[in-house]
Amino acid sequence: MSDSTEQHIEQLYKGYTYSSEQFDKAILFVSSGILGISITFIEKIVLLSTSQHNWLLLLSWLLEATTIALFTINHYVSVQSFNKAIKNAYNENAIESKSIKYLNLASIITLILGLILLIIFIFINIKK
Repeated sequence: MSDSTEQHIEQLYKGYTYSSEQFDKAILFVSSGILGISITFIEKIVLLSTSQHNWLLLLSWLLEATTIALFTINHYVSVQSFNKAIKNAYNENAIESKSIKYLNLASIITLILGLILLIIFIFINIKK
């Protein structure tokens, strides 16, 4: 491999690492924020005891908690994949992990579904 190719690959890995770090931070930040906002909503705007369709809120919380759990599992799997890649430094496929892809996708889905349910819950209870 030429020096320019190795430098290009190194830059790609740096970009990938930065992007992955930002994605992880965003998922955790948004999911935690949704939980915080929903708790503030039921404390300050609509009391849980008088709100309607509380199952939407509870399911939203469950999905956001699942997002955080998936994020944690994903982080662990990612670290294990990097350890494997380090051991197999010249194996180009060693860093690729289907589990990480699926966990990232699951995190996105649970985050979005939880947010949608929270928004529905809020709209139902603000119209009262």
